[in-house]
Amino acid sequence: MNILNKRYLYFALSLLVIVPGMVTLVIYGAPLSIDFTSGSLMEVSFSSNSLPPTGEVVAALDEAGIQDAEVRTTADNTLLIRAAFLEEQQGEDAASAQMVAILEGTFSDAITVLRFENVGPTIGQQVTQRAALAVGVAALAIVLYITLAF
Repeated sequence: MNILNKRYLYFALSLLVIVPGMVTLVIYGAPLSIDFTSGSLMEVSFSSNSLPPTGEVVAALDEAGIQDAEVRTTADNTLLIRAAFLEEQQGEDAASAQMVAILEGTFSDAITVLRFENVGPTIGQQVTQRAALAVGVAALAIVLYITLAF
């Protein structure tokens, strides 16, 4: 199998995938979670030990005006709720109480807050910088290997 004779075809296929991906990334940007942008993180458990569907929790929080809510279940039978930064509008205790009131009212179940914290974008910036550095070093290593090998 002679790969070198078909190299221009492979270059064209690569460009066909890479260029639209890069254009889309530039136009729309990367969808970042609250670990990179900042926000609030809350872990709750329900007294009935039966968790509501995550879609219903997101809908209830959206309806109450809590933006960008992400809900995941954990192995400990709890819900992990990530949302836009809540402390700007009110204190941390008031934000936690507001989310608990929304969930208790919607799902008619007693809720225990296991943790509530606000996440800043500082760690996300560090991770992004280190990831960019790692990609750059890896690309340089690949180019050097190809240069030396061929």
